[in-house]
This record gives sequence, C-alpha cells and structure tokens, in this order.
Amino acid sequence: MPHTSSDTPPSALTPLARHPVIALGVLLAGALLGALLGLTAAPVYRAEARLSVGPASNSAYVISGYPLAVRDLAANYSRWVRNSSAVQPGWGVEGVSAVSASPIPDSGVIRIEAESRDPARAVAGAQAVATTLATLVGTEQDKNDPKLVYAEYEKLAPQVAAAQARVENAKTDAARRQARVQLAMVQLQRDAFGERYRRLFSDPQVVSRLQLIQPAVAVGDSRKAALARWLLVGVGAGAAAALVVTTLLDRRRRRRGAPDVPGAADVPCAADGPDGPDGPVADTTSRAPVPMRSDASASAGR
Repeated sequence: MPHTSSDTPPSALTPLARHPVIALGVLLAGALLGALLGLTAAPVYRAEARLSVGPASNSAYVISGYPLAVRDLAANYSRWVRNSSAVQPGWGVEGVSAVSASPIPDSGVIRIEAESRDPARAVAGAQAVATTLATLVGTEQDKNDPKLVYAEYEKLAPQVAAAQARVENAKTDAARRQARVQLAMVQLQRDAFGERYRRLFSDPQVVSRLQLIQPAVAVGDSRKAALARWLLVGVGAGAAAALVVTTLLDRRRRRRGAPDVPGAADVPCAADGPDGPDGPVADTTSRAPVPMRSDASASAGR
C-alpha cells in the first residue's frame, strides 16, 4: 500500500519552494515591467507661490495679539482655498488639475500649490491662484476701510450740531420734542459709525492684507513617486503570477505521476516483476489441502 513520509498537507507556498528559479524569474519580470511603466508614465508637475499676511498700515503692530492673529488668518485663508478647490479643482485655470494651500507653521505665510501635466501651466496656475486670493482679500477689506467709516462719522457731526441748535431754539414744547427726536436719531447714527470705526481699527483681519512674497516657481514632479508606486505594483503582480505559474507546473507534474517528494512513496521497481522482487507468491487460499496417506494404506495398495 503506498504511503507518504508525512501526514502534513502541503502549504500554498510549497510550489514556490519546488520551483525557485521560475518563481524568481517571474517576480523579476513583474518588477521590471512595473519599473518600465513608472518611467514611461507622464509626470505631474508642481509649482508653488507664497503669500504673507502683512499689515495694511503701521497701526496694525499696536494691536494686542496681532502676531497670533495673522497665523489664524493664514490658516483661515488656506482652508478657504482648499474648500474652493473641492468645488472647482483647477480654479478655472486651463490645464491645472489640482490646487491646494497650507499655512507654514508658526508664521503668517501661506503656501499655494498647483499641479499640472505641463510645468508652465503649473507655474501659471499657482501664480493665478495667489493673485486672485490677494485681490479678493483686498477687495473685501476695502469695503470695510476704517478711513471710509471715519469719513461717514465726520459727515454726521454738522447734522448733530444743527439738531442741537434746533432743540435750543425751539419756540414751543412740541417743536422742542420733535427736535430732540431728530437729535437722538442723528446721534445714534454717529455713535454707530464711531463704534464700527473702533471695531475695524482694532480688527487684525481688516488691517491686514495678503502680500506676494514669492512668485510661482516649479518645485518638482511626480516621477520618483510614480516609479516607486509602479515598482511596488509590479512586485506584487509578479509575486502573484509566480505563485500561479509554479502551482500550475506542480499540478502538471502530479498528473504525470511523479511523486511530490522523491522517495516518499513505495513504487515497485520494474526489474522486480509484477509479483514482487522474489518471484511469484504462492496462493494458499485458492487450493484445497491434499490429504496425507498413512503407511498401512500404502502397504495395502501394494
């Protein structure tokens, strides 16, 4: 009866151990194919521009906590660029595939990055985004310029003086009450502009503007990252292909009747004959026993 030398089932990686040369060759072929794909893949170029949150006037430096406030502004502007990029990835710039922004730690500097298949378009995209962001911030700040608010405050001063004169020169009580109502309304408007002026003057977001401190320049591409990524994919695909090829070879070997492990099965030798190494074996079960005759029976017969 045939038997194996071990009752342990073979591992799924056993075919790799039986055909190491073939497995290594397939693995190297996969790695080379992955490296070739990584080298021939079109790279993505990246460009960078930098903006700084700077004071719009020297009075900004007297605001308490201004250095910390500009860091928060840089983080807020960067977050706004990222949110806008999620809606419109290229910011409408032709050829730009992605735009991102991030604040440089412990500073008020914003890093603007743009990606494109064309290095010139990447540089143009980063420059366009930086310029657009600085323009938008400047436009919003111009609407709340403290100087304009103070001018409105000064315009109301003559109206307040005229209302006070009408109160003092009123002839009747009814005219005096009406003049006082008008005076209260004008004073309320002037006080509102005054409060708004004080708030805007002390707000770092209003007294700060974005300044371009580094025009857009190309800073790199994705060649190395693509090569590493495709090489890893090639190694993985080569390992899987090596396992499949060696498994198929192992099954083909089994179908041809070769043992899994040399010497593991008791296979009869061809020189021993069909009945074993010692020749035919007597079959004692298929023949009837022959009775033995005694000496008396033999004499009577003679």
